[in-house]
Amino acid sequence: MEYRGAPERRPRGPWEDPGTVRSPTTGPARGPEVRTAAPRDAAAVAAIHIAAWRRAYAHVFPPEALASIPPGDRQRMWRGIIAAPGARRRVPVAGPPGGAPRGFALWSPTRDDDRDPAATAELCAIYVHPDAWGEGLGRVLMARGAALARADGFAHATLWVVRDNPRARRFYERAGWAPDGAARVEEVLGTRVEEVRYATALAAGAAAG
Repeated sequence: MEYRGAPERRPRGPWEDPGTVRSPTTGPARGPEVRTAAPRDAAAVAAIHIAAWRRAYAHVFPPEALASIPPGDRQRMWRGIIAAPGARRRVPVAGPPGGAPRGFALWSPTRDDDRDPAATAELCAIYVHPDAWGEGLGRVLMARGAALARADGFAHATLWVVRDNPRARRFYERAGWAPDGAARVEEVLGTRVEEVRYATALAAGAAAG
């Protein structure tokens, strides 16, 4: 749900984005572009993050708490993440061809103590601006992120989702994720939030758990 900071490890080598990908169903002229975030995208990513939280979690947090999220702090956070991604940490963004991002994701090695960070990736965040919900950006971001995680050598992936977030849970389940039995309670914006963990297999023949 919330990016808490990925563990820093020495990178195994430089990573280059294999290129801009457009949706195969809508053609190169109309489909969304997916690319690696650049530092210039930090403000757009922060704006997406805040807008998505305010819409998706309106039933979880008090309105004054959501309204109090400081845009400047989120911009600085994402600028730092994007500018210094760390080992096997990826930030794909998606949007109209040549336009500003309308969605983003963040993948890293797992931060959970019961998982092997060499083998398990974590989808730390995936958000689309509410104005672009239903346009398929979440699906292309998920597909790109999973492909990058596989290319990085991960066999499995996990994520944490708010228990009372049926929209997100349906999205993950349609993408092949399933609850693995783990749960936790986090305090976010002064509210105790119950989260459940989902898992999926990335490598052929690997089990999700």
